[in-house]
Amino acid sequence: GEQWHILLNGEAAYAERYGWVDPFSEGRARVVKDGKQWHILLNGEATYTERYDRVGSFSEGRARVVKDGKEFLVDLNGKRIEE
Repeated sequence: GEQWHILLNGEAAYAERYGWVDPFSEGRARVVKDGKQWHILLNGEATYTERYDRVGSFSEGRARVVKDGKEFLVDLNGKRIEE
C-alpha cells in the first residue's frame, strides 16, 4: 500500500506516495520507496539526493545511514559526518 503524511485538515501534505513513511523527527521523516530509503522535509521535498539501503530517524541533528554495507552518520542536510 501507499503511505504519506497528512495535514491537520486531513489533506495530503505532499503529492508523492511511498511504500513506508515514519513520523517526523527534527523536521525530517524517513521514507521508503523501491527498496531505497531517505529523508524528506515537511513539504515532501527530499532532504538530499542520495538514496540509502537503510536510514534511521534524526536525533540531535544526526541520523545513521547504511549504503553498500557501510554504516555512517549524516547531518540534517545529508552531509556525511566523520566520526
